[in-house]
Amino acid sequence: MAGHVLSASELRSHARAVLGKDVTEMSTDEIEIAMTFATYVTDVCIAELERRGTLSLEDGVPVLPYRSHFMVEHFLTRLSVGED
Repeated sequence: MAGHVLSASELRSHARAVLGKDVTEMSTDEIEIAMTFATYVTDVCIAELERRGTLSLEDGVPVLPYRSHFMVEHFLTRLSVGED
């Protein structure tokens, strides 16, 4: 992980800056739009890393850059908790 590593506080601050408010203050519609936007941004960033030849693959699966020691438990990781 080269470069600046974001703290949990910085992640929350940047999220509020991008969203314009705390997610707890957002309507369901606003949250769904934000998630759509985040998915789009993730896709175009992955495509740009691939275009630059800097996208890492592990067993043919892209390894997405994540510059924080604060790990976010999200839908995909919650599904695998407790599985062998």
